[in-house]
Amino acid sequence: EYMNTDSYSYAGHHSLHKVPAPRNEYRFQGRMSYLLPNAKGKLTASAFNERRQYIPYGWGSVTSPYRYNRKYFANRPMEKRKNWIYSGTFNYMATAQTLLSLKVGTTKYERFRTNRDYDWEEENDLQWYEDWRAVGEQYIPLLLDENLRGPDVTIRDVLVDSLIQFHTEPTNRDVEAIRNSPYQLEGRHFTAGSERIWTYQNNNDYQGRFDITHSVGKVHEFKTGFDYTQYHIRMYQNTLPHDANPFYDIYDKTPFKLAGYVQDKMDFEGIIARVGLRFDYFDAKAFTLLLAAYWLFLAGDRPDEAAFQLWPLLADP
Repeated sequence: EYMNTDSYSYAGHHSLHKVPAPRNEYRFQGRMSYLLPNAKGKLTASAFNERRQYIPYGWGSVTSPYRYNRKYFANRPMEKRKNWIYSGTFNYMATAQTLLSLKVGTTKYERFRTNRDYDWEEENDLQWYEDWRAVGEQYIPLLLDENLRGPDVTIRDVLVDSLIQFHTEPTNRDVEAIRNSPYQLEGRHFTAGSERIWTYQNNNDYQGRFDITHSVGKVHEFKTGFDYTQYHIRMYQNTLPHDANPFYDIYDKTPFKLAGYVQDKMDFEGIIARVGLRFDYFDAKAFTLLLAAYWLFLAGDRPDEAAFQLWPLLADP
């Protein structure tokens, strides 16, 4: 599935004039399976990939600093989102009464919100089907990989000192403000400059699950298994990239969760009962800020404790 248009707008908005608001997205989904000889098992693999990129038209009040621009609304932020989902399942009949099941998967989510780098796209002859270029996108590997940065370069060096060269916020009280203002007013329209938010998010998770199902007679079906999910959640944001002392935020955590269960499913000629136990464990790998005696001040932080729960299992795990 593919879409390419230059008239994207928010739902419910009707414009009297066509404005440049491009939207370009695609989705791909595939699935394949293989059946083992003698129906002993089945192997299934699936994949999903999606990209959405668009530049919405901001129809705010006439005094909105981002309503007017000289080149394709270049100071409007672009959104670029990409998703990948891959999974695999292997079911195997070990015996006539025992079924083994293994499931693995991984997902990845990536999001940009910042200015579009039109100069780079023009210099590199970007094609209509390719990913748009975000301002400062070349620095993403340095944010994600400490080995590439080296011991003398911090994330702040990349997120603040490197990005400032691509962002401008000139004064709105000069000849440029008057020249580009449709009302010949100064001090009301930022007609040059960049979107003030630079945001990059990168989330990954890896999942695995193993189950054993064993039937005993016509009444009992015992089932046990465990699953594990590892997350890597990262967010880098600079809300004043044109300023040497900006508001910036960094989030880089690796929480995980695991669970195990055992259950007996009993079938009494149409009356089904399930009895079992399930154990869940979650470690956020995060910290909680501590308030001092006066709530306006902070007293450091403390690591969050892992949470666990043991509870009865009366339905499918």
